[in-house]
Amino acid sequence: MFGGLKSEHTVVLADALKTHKHLTKLKLSGNKCGSEGGMAIADMLRTNTSLTWLSIEGDRGDNEIGLGEAEQALRNAVKGRDGFELKL
Repeated sequence: MFGGLKSEHTVVLADALKTHKHLTKLKLSGNKCGSEGGMAIADMLRTNTSLTWLSIEGDRGDNEIGLGEAEQALRNAVKGRDGFELKL
């Protein structure tokens, strides 16, 4: 089921979460975050240390391709973070 979040919304959300200190889980599954949104989330994960769980499963992307190259960027962003659970 599509949640309504598109790439441009994901970019704004990721920017807002860069310095957020209290959110530990984020579920973005079933949206259209796309490659651009996925890259923004990956960038956010490099500075946000409070998140320990992210689900972005079933992302179709704006063009039905999904996360594309952002999948690897997301994996790299959390690499080495003990206990981080990433669901793609």
